[in-house]
Amino acid sequence: MVIGRKGAELRIPWFRGDEVSETTAEKHDAALGAVQRLLKAQGVRSQVIHVIHLKLSRARPLLMVRTQVTPELAVHRGDGQVVAVVSMGTHSGCYLVTVRGSLPDVHTVRRRHPERVADLVAAALHSERAAS
Repeated sequence: MVIGRKGAELRIPWFRGDEVSETTAEKHDAALGAVQRLLKAQGVRSQVIHVIHLKLSRARPLLMVRTQVTPELAVHRGDGQVVAVVSMGTHSGCYLVTVRGSLPDVHTVRRRHPERVADLVAAALHSERAAS
């Protein structure tokens, strides 16, 4: 997850994150999907990133441990730069929105308001375009 990073240093850490159960990951994926649909309706490009860790054992080849990491929604500018990352709080279930160059670094939005997340991200994207 991107918590603890400065908004100006926004990037997706492919190998880090909070491990969650598969059921929790599915719920988070559905919530991020709602935001993604709202963003798509506004013409905003985004992608949901799923990270799954597999641990294999040479000593016991049939033993495999699979862990899921909380999915993240990455929102891109036209040139591919990540402008915002949306994830879900592991325990709270709230949307955690990190916008590039913003203070505070992480905006918290209740789960029942995906439209607020989409508006926050779209506003950040439009201000990025205006600054360019």
